[in-house]
Amino acid sequence: GNNSRYGKTWKISCYIVGMETCIPKILPHPPMVKVMGPIMDQTTEMFAKWYCSLKSLASIDVSVLNAFVTKYRPVEHEEGLKKHIDGTRVDGSAIVALPSAEKWEGGELLVWDGKPQQEFEYKMKPGDILFMDNGVWHQANSISKGTRWALVIFMKLRNPKSYGSSKVLTTATPLASKTVA
Repeated sequence: GNNSRYGKTWKISCYIVGMETCIPKILPHPPMVKVMGPIMDQTTEMFAKWYCSLKSLASIDVSVLNAFVTKYRPVEHEEGLKKHIDGTRVDGSAIVALPSAEKWEGGELLVWDGKPQQEFEYKMKPGDILFMDNGVWHQANSISKGTRWALVIFMKLRNPKSYGSSKVLTTATPLASKTVA
C-alpha cells in the first residue's frame, strides 16, 4: 500500500526513501529504514568514491532520491524486471545483492553499456554491488526458483569538483561497474 509506488498491485518492493514528487506519496517503512539505512549509507559513500574515480573528480555530493528493497520470486509479475533505464532525474544507481534464506536460480542482471553498446551479464551473489551511471539500460532476468532480494538506490549528484579547482564538470558518460563488498 503506502510503502510502494504502485499501491496494492506492486508487492515486490518496500521503500527506505521515497521520492518527494511521486504520486501517490511513498512512505518509508520504519523497520526497513532501521535495518537497511546503514547499508544504504555505506553503499552511497562507496558510489561517490567509484563515481569520482570514474570521472577523475576530487569530490561530489550524493543524495538518495529513492531507495527500496525488492523481493523477486518465481511468480508472475514478481520474477524480474524488463529492460529499462532508471529515470531522467536519476544520476546514478546502485544494486546490492542481499542474502536470502532460499537459494535462487536465475535472476542475473543484464547491462547494456559502452560504444559500441555491449551486453554484460552479472551473476550477483550476496554482498555484490553493481554501480551504474545515468542512462544505462539494464534488466533483472527472471528467477526460476527460490527468492532473490536486492537493495536498489537511485541517486542525485551535485557539485562535482575537479582536482585542483572548483570547476564544475557537466559531462557524463554511461558506465556500469560491479564491486564485491
